[in-house]
Amino acid sequence: MHCIACGREGHNSARCPLQLWKREAPAAPAAVIPASGAQPVRRHVDSHDRAREAWLPSA
Repeated sequence: MHCIACGREGHNSARCPLQLWKREAPAAPAAVIPASGAQPVRRHVDSHDRAREAWLPSA
């Protein structure tokens, strides 16, 4: 057998150890929606997100 995912012999791409971790990854946790009275969470604004920076409150 030849794996097309990693190029090694001995297993196929369905059993490739490099591919299995992608399938067996735990599900992402559900997003928590803050209560309406809670303060919005400030997030870091990077240099590629200047449009958002205009309306975010300054630190």
